[in-house]
Amino acid sequence: MLQKPSFSRVRLREGYARDEVDAFVDRVLATVNGLSVDRPVTAQEILNTRFRTVRLSEGYDTTEVDLFLDTAAARLDGMIGQ
Repeated sequence: MLQKPSFSRVRLREGYARDEVDAFVDRVLATVNGLSVDRPVTAQEILNTRFRTVRLSEGYDTTEVDLFLDTAAARLDGMIGQ
């Protein structure tokens, strides 16, 4: 089971918009963990997703979010290959 991540918050450097990341991560977790979701994600969608970036307002660390999404895409891709 993939757990909900806790991303570092950034303000003085570029980060991803928190609301967009939170909504997408919820869909990713539901899909990867086999829960009911209106719009399941695919590994390709995870890898192609781009978030709005913010500066001087609180956002999520881009590297941490990208690493989580890479892990989730690999997990989902591995589930499909089974």
